[in-house]
Amino acid sequence: MALDFGRNSRGGATDRSAMLRLRVLEAVAIALCCVGCVGGPNLGSRPGPPEVEVTPSRLGGSARVVRIDVIAGEGGALSPNDLWLFAGELSDYHLGRINRRDLPATLSERMVPVRVEGERDRGRVSLLPTVVLEPGARYTLATPGWGQLAQFDVDAQDDTPLLERVWPPTGSTVGRLLVLCGGAVPAETFEVTLDPSGLPVAIEPSFGTLPDGRICVSAHLSNDGEAPGLLGLPPEAGGVLLDPTPFEIAPSSAPETALCDEGELALGPGCARVDDDRLNVRSADEPLLWALETNGSARIEPMPAAGRWVVRGLEPDREQRVWGRAISVGGAELPFDVNVRTLPERSHLVLNEVLANPLGSEPAAEWVELFNDGQSAAELLGLWLRDSAGAVELPAATIAPGEYALLVRSDFPATLSGDVPPLPGTQLVRLPLLAKGGLSNSGEALDIEDANGLVLSRFPALAARRAGVSLARTRVDAFDADAGAFAEHGAPGASPGTMNY
Repeated sequence: MALDFGRNSRGGATDRSAMLRLRVLEAVAIALCCVGCVGGPNLGSRPGPPEVEVTPSRLGGSARVVRIDVIAGEGGALSPNDLWLFAGELSDYHLGRINRRDLPATLSERMVPVRVEGERDRGRVSLLPTVVLEPGARYTLATPGWGQLAQFDVDAQDDTPLLERVWPPTGSTVGRLLVLCGGAVPAETFEVTLDPSGLPVAIEPSFGTLPDGRICVSAHLSNDGEAPGLLGLPPEAGGVLLDPTPFEIAPSSAPETALCDEGELALGPGCARVDDDRLNVRSADEPLLWALETNGSARIEPMPAAGRWVVRGLEPDREQRVWGRAISVGGAELPFDVNVRTLPERSHLVLNEVLANPLGSEPAAEWVELFNDGQSAAELLGLWLRDSAGAVELPAATIAPGEYALLVRSDFPATLSGDVPPLPGTQLVRLPLLAKGGLSNSGEALDIEDANGLVLSRFPALAARRAGVSLARTRVDAFDADAGAFAEHGAPGASPGTMNY
């Protein structure tokens, strides 16, 4: 049976709409038939997908610091700006948005920052994530047009040491000195080549030790008067992983000698107040890396502008030498070498941690932790705990050097309801009350004062926003006036009777 599309069903004039539809269908049919024909659409000429290799690799996956090498398929072009790395897996919806170059906010937040090196014009590039990847996490490389290119997992059990950059501080360029620190470092000098300049750099051991015990190595940089631009360390060398944060070599300028207040000791670009077993140092109005030695020990301390820190390890009541150097962001050094006379030995009582918002009953389950950071025993009799509403006298009790004690109410429960219990053996100093009506969850300053009203230690007014989570010093020797030295406690929420973490 023939069908006539030239006339309508009533035998009338030609239906022009029907003819137009027919011609569109014919054009589509011709296009489909000509796929692969000379002069027609040739989908077969599309290059193959890029090849991807992730290094360094480990037995159970990839390292936390990696290089991702990408080679375009035969006959294809590769745009480095279109190579995107994401944390986690990508759904079909996400791949569709990537192909349309229209990333939703939830996907943009998962994008991992990278730097790109290599022969871009030849379709050979390397992507180097500029952050350390999460152990055990999965990552996906994708690009518009091809969608997902590769997926890899980071080894959850890799114990290769990681050297993290501590100097210059994050966000700063590098002068002539780069300092990396970690729990384990190579014992001998090893050489690396900086990307992409090819500059050889020697990584030297024995630069010093951070207060947290990490050991540091150093690299002295030189660009022979030229500015090579953005640089990066290789992912791995000398048996260690290297910090992936990129940097630039910056001009060098030396810090200036400080003008100190009365009662302070000039220490290069900083000023110090002498105590019994320590120096309380006030750094200069620029970021500095302090490398200091005394009594046979060497340590380093990165300091922000106008930062303050404590030099420990001195012997009380004697004269001794303190020497070292302060290093600017540009790598210039200002040496110092002084003799100091320390004060007689004393206790250092510290308000270290406060639980104002317990999971258990309030105010009975609240507590205030004291720590003796000195070398002499601390006697509590004659001292006062003061808040905004008044003060309560502390009873007779002794806190030994290095010991923690909790100030609690007389009705402090023997069994806590969900709160972290005190470490067994922790001394509980019971008071009629800690504060009028209990410790304020909205925050109030607490002081420990002597009989003359002299403040021995102060804890700032910080809101206790989460039940069961204490507020704590980040370091027991953090200065009272440094608000940034106090924060919410990490998991499990508190550490009554032991070190904060």
